[in-house]
Amino acid sequence: MGSLTYIEKSWFGRVLHDVVYTYADVTVFSLPMLLYVWVTQPFVDRALTAPALVTWITMVGVATLIRGGWIRPLGTETLGWVSGRYALLPVRVAYYNLTLIVAVFGGLAVEGLVGRTGLAVAWATCVGIGATLVFPTVVDITYHRFAQWRR
Repeated sequence: MGSLTYIEKSWFGRVLHDVVYTYADVTVFSLPMLLYVWVTQPFVDRALTAPALVTWITMVGVATLIRGGWIRPLGTETLGWVSGRYALLPVRVAYYNLTLIVAVFGGLAVEGLVGRTGLAVAWATCVGIGATLVFPTVVDITYHRFAQWRR
């Protein structure tokens, strides 16, 4: 009858596919916080945009590296990025937006306490890297706990 054709992508094609996938994943579920930053920026006296963008881009970059298999997530043996199950959508929305909140407002707080410019962006980078490396572990734990609860 029919046959399936298997065409392997070049390294660039794989990287591009991983970047687009993780960009869509992180961006769509981070929209509440990203829209908050975009809408309130003209009305606040602190720069929310730089730490938010740095966190967002860092999350996409680290997720791409995890999805492509170049780095391993922390605390789990599961390789690759998190599956797109419907049950995980609330976890994604909550986790990505909380990560952005901690990165943006935590960075501004650290910058205000220390008094050095640029610390908010450095804080945002660290939070984005750490939170994204731990995200697959959080999803594993959450998914397995809810799977036991549903039985």
